[in-house]
Amino acid sequence: MKPMPSVTEERTYEDITYIRVGDDTPTHPRGTVMFPQVTDSQGRLFTVWGYPRIRRIFVLERGVKRYFKEFPFFVEEKIDGYNVRLTRVAGRLLALTRGGFICPYTTEWASVWAEHMGLDEFFTDYPDLVLCGEAVGASPYNVQRVYELPPGLHFYLFDIMDTEGRSLPPERKYTLAAQYAIPTVPQFGQYSLTRLPELKDLLLDLNAREREGVVMKSPDGERVVKFVTPTSDLADIRDNLILMYDVDSGYFLNRLLRSVLFVQEFGLDREEYARRIGEAILGGLDALTDFRGAWEEYHILVRNITTWHRLRELLAGKVRTEELYTRAVLLDGRPFIQIGFRRVFRKSTKRFRMILKGYGHYD
Repeated sequence: MKPMPSVTEERTYEDITYIRVGDDTPTHPRGTVMFPQVTDSQGRLFTVWGYPRIRRIFVLERGVKRYFKEFPFFVEEKIDGYNVRLTRVAGRLLALTRGGFICPYTTEWASVWAEHMGLDEFFTDYPDLVLCGEAVGASPYNVQRVYELPPGLHFYLFDIMDTEGRSLPPERKYTLAAQYAIPTVPQFGQYSLTRLPELKDLLLDLNAREREGVVMKSPDGERVVKFVTPTSDLADIRDNLILMYDVDSGYFLNRLLRSVLFVQEFGLDREEYARRIGEAILGGLDALTDFRGAWEEYHILVRNITTWHRLRELLAGKVRTEELYTRAVLLDGRPFIQIGFRRVFRKSTKRFRMILKGYGHYD
């Protein structure tokens, strides 16, 4: 058994004790979660490994040559949501965030998903495996792009992780997902260098439809890279500029660089993208014309108001949360509670207020 990392935090969720790893260590990636009262099928400490960081390539053709050479690779759509890992502990479905917290909101939705997916059957047959996917829709963590989805929160599988934190080969994942009726992110099949023009056409189509991009995986699941569209990057810039003093400057610079390189590699219209880049920047700061604060608004759906209280407690350590409204709604004929709230970013709010009041500051 690997030694316990030093950067750990013990937490409880209802009656479940767990230990999360708060930062990368030589033995455990950030977001790893250990359950000290539970063992896996081999009698070892039950561990859900942190989801690995994935390299992002900036130039498609050279990136494909570098990471896959002449060998084939699978291509899946990268959709805009938040990373969640599903597991079952002591007979209960749990949802873990990328940072290794048990999320009360996503955990509640996992019980909704289990009503039409074979999640319970999957974990009965494969108790040590972990389902990694994107939660899309009514997110409490990040403002998401609009997909043609019904109201609520939706789960799309993109990986299945084993007891060592390795991803199963894509074809094995597809087989298990189909067997247990678990929806996956859109699959585009296998590509290779010889089909690069077709892959470029696919990415141009995704860009035109304002989709985020693709993830490319080797057949053994060990080599993974992602590549995104300028439409997605410019939307990120527009949506987050008002939070610029709470976000690392590299967030914006990398997205500008990727957009420019995409325009160059794919031969897109320079004048069009010069205009779109300018619109992203100007549009992102429109709120300064009548500035009241740097915030993001969210609208979520819970079955139990206690779930909201627990979620709010989880969010409180990062930014201030302000509740806007709470109202009863029906979703597919079943009662839910819709909650609107804001996450207020203190640094950006304070800095923009000072700038707009005429205060000077040192560059």
